[in-house]
Amino acid sequence: MKQFGKCLLMCALVILGVTRTYAQQAYTEVKPSANAQQFISALSSSNNLHTGQVSVNIPLFNLQGKGINVPISMSFNSA
Repeated sequence: MKQFGKCLLMCALVILGVTRTYAQQAYTEVKPSANAQQFISALSSSNNLHTGQVSVNIPLFNLQGKGINVPISMSFNSA
């Protein structure tokens, strides 16, 4: 009878211990600063969900002169 009580106590402690422990905390998203947000909004990127390839376009500046506006940008493709 004593062994049954000890076994029951051990089982109860194991069950309570398992329910009280957590492997990870919940993910909290960190918002970027105002300066970083400017770059994120200017950056246009897309990825192919089938292959995982990424295509990123970063506008750098515009050349203006005599009624012509030429955008200068940098692009990256992971293919």
